[in-house]
Amino acid sequence: MADLNGDGHPDIAVSENKNEPGTVGILANRGGWSFDPEVDYPAGDGPVAIVAGDFRGTGALDLAVVAVTTSKVTILNNNGHGAFTNGGAYAVGSCPQSIIAGPFNSDAWTDLVVGDWCWGMLDVLLNNGGTAFGTPVNSSAEGQPESLTSADFNGDGTMDIAVGTHGGDVKILSNDGKGAFSLAASVQPSSYPLFVGAADLNQDGTPDIVSVSVYGGVTVLLNDGAWNFSRKADYQCTSCYALGLVIADLNGDQYPDLVISCGYGLSLFMNNGDGTLAPETVVVPPGAFNSFSPAVGVQDVDGDGRPDIVVGRGDSATISVFANECR
Repeated sequence: MADLNGDGHPDIAVSENKNEPGTVGILANRGGWSFDPEVDYPAGDGPVAIVAGDFRGTGALDLAVVAVTTSKVTILNNNGHGAFTNGGAYAVGSCPQSIIAGPFNSDAWTDLVVGDWCWGMLDVLLNNGGTAFGTPVNSSAEGQPESLTSADFNGDGTMDIAVGTHGGDVKILSNDGKGAFSLAASVQPSSYPLFVGAADLNQDGTPDIVSVSVYGGVTVLLNDGAWNFSRKADYQCTSCYALGLVIADLNGDQYPDLVISCGYGLSLFMNNGDGTLAPETVVVPPGAFNSFSPAVGVQDVDGDGRPDIVVGRGDSATISVFANECR
């Protein structure tokens, strides 16, 4: 979710891979609880992940889409009004599953990093000054990457990467400042990390890591700023099959909370402010959705200053929006 047409309202971009070629669907927010009809754009066969970024320095958010069938990243250029044209495709590793965007070298342009599951690699695509991306440069992911998140974990001014690996560890990779990554730390959460996210959970000025397993195990890893991550606590979702994680301040207390889409349900863990989490709040109980909910986003949909939750329900090809009623 992001403001794709510059009107101040967050819009929705969804990947659709039931048919080939796959598409990205854009639903423009009308400024309340309604969206325009979906507009589809070709994005390669088997799109599995999307990330937004101003890749060309135009002030508009473009999209990068990972397609697992073609093993390519397709760039969709935004015309500034939420309409997109093909900006080229880049070959990456054979099993791309995840993608993140950020300034991964010193030139301030938005780069891309793709996780290649089969080969256990990161494909780093550095931005060539807004005109194109360079040939992918590989760094080891130190395992088969299930998910990626980025933050400056050691305070040196460069964006590092945390990798949730299929082997069961969270690997934290240090950035050399030029977009090359090497292992700095390895931490084992309660169970293997399907999703990882980064935020300062205990308000000490350093970004911490949250790991969520496919079985709903939630682990908080607190960062001391020197590549040491300690397991603060473990938690468990009521609905075991976790499919998505977003970290955001839901109640305005300045502490980042957790939103987890759980198979056929939706759960929250509110932050106590010290790196511990309050007991699970079940927004949608397990089984209430009639389809899997593989995607979740958090944005202020209706413009009331409170972030709402949007869930993509994969099997039924529908989107559910949950209004935030925190005061």
